[in-house]
Amino acid sequence: MATGKGNLTPEGDFAIANKIKNPWYLKSNIPGGDKRNPFGTRWLGLAVPNTGGYRYGIHGTNRPWSIGQSVSSGCIRMQNKDVEWLYRHITVGTKVTIRK
Repeated sequence: MATGKGNLTPEGDFAIANKIKNPWYLKSNIPGGDKRNPFGTRWLGLAVPNTGGYRYGIHGTNRPWSIGQSVSSGCIRMQNKDVEWLYRHITVGTKVTIRK
């Protein structure tokens, strides 16, 4: 997994707020499914207070070499195949604990 640099990944107990297949990357207007999309193929939004589940999440990546580094804007990146498995097996409301 890759975690946050600058905007650190929030620590604490959260729930999955939403699940999005082929999420749109609004910051650069890159549609879901586009190989340039840094969110990869899936988004699992975290219910961090005052974010609506759209600021911090667990998501795939179009940069698999970044896994294991602190390079995201606070999200948790996973290999697309791994986040796709997670997406299939958890539901909205699933509890997530993030610790150092």
